[in-house]
This record gives sequence, C-alpha cells and structure tokens, in this order.
Amino acid sequence: SERTMELRRMRLGLRLETLGELTVIRTAMNEVTLMKLSPPNTLRLRVEVDQVLLDEFEADGLIIASPTGSNRFNKKFGGPLVSPGLECIIITPVAMRRMTPFIVSPRSQITVSLKEGSNSAYVEFDGNYVGTLDKDGRLGVSAADFFLEELVDKKDSEIKMLSSMKNH
Repeated sequence: SERTMELRRMRLGLRLETLGELTVIRTAMNEVTLMKLSPPNTLRLRVEVDQVLLDEFEADGLIIASPTGSNRFNKKFGGPLVSPGLECIIITPVAMRRMTPFIVSPRSQITVSLKEGSNSAYVEFDGNYVGTLDKDGRLGVSAADFFLEELVDKKDSEIKMLSSMKNH
C-alpha cells in the first residue's frame, strides 16, 4: 500500500565454542552480551574482526549489538544509537574507559576470546543465558543469514523511530 513500507531488521548469529562441550548456535534480534561471572574481577578480552586483532583490554563485559539492539543495553553503556534499518554490527565494551565502541560491516566475523588469567564469562543473547565462555573457548558473532521483515506505516519513518528511541 502507499501508506506502508517494508523495514528489514538485521539479526545476529552467534556461535559459542567451549572445550569439551558442544558448540551452541543461536540467533539474536538485539544483542549478544558477554559479562563477568564474579565481581570485582574484570574480564581480559581479545576481540578480532575478520581475523584481525581489533583490541585486547580489560572490562566488565562486551555487548555486540544489531541496529535494533542499539537502543537499550548497548546505549546504556555508551554505545551509539543506530537506525534500525541499517545493516551493521556494534561492538561496545562495558565499564571500560580505553576502548571506544566500534561499528563494523554486517559482513564482518567477530571473534571474542579470553586472555590468559581471565575469569570465565557468561554469554547471553537477547537477555537469555546461552552458556559460559572460558579461557579455552571462543565466541563468534556475525550477521544472521536472514532478516526480520515487517511492514510499517510510512509516517513511522526510521528517523521518527530513532528519535523516539533516544529517550528509552
């Protein structure tokens, strides 16, 4: 109809590989979150994008978000607010001052591992526990092979949606 438009929302695919356990594969609409299990210790993280080192750092956690997921948990920890119709992946450290958030291509393959001496971390997708990452495991995140497609009223443009999300 002339009053509606199609909005394609990108989803994330995650793959959690742990030594001695089966690989867990899931799809997330909003974000994949890696958080420390035991305060006050921080995680010692290594983040690679397309097999190239992005950074190594200590933090309380890491959020890897889709544009749809950029408006809640990601935004709370200083990540950018991204229009839900864009295709990109947002990488935001939690409670860490040195690394700034990054936005990477939806074709990127992100790999997160724990450096020697780091405590284990729990992994969630869209707020649901999926497993634990330890020093011998790896977390892989990339764009999922499929999108969520929905019809929206043209008066609810992406800019209007983005403007309303900034206050949440």
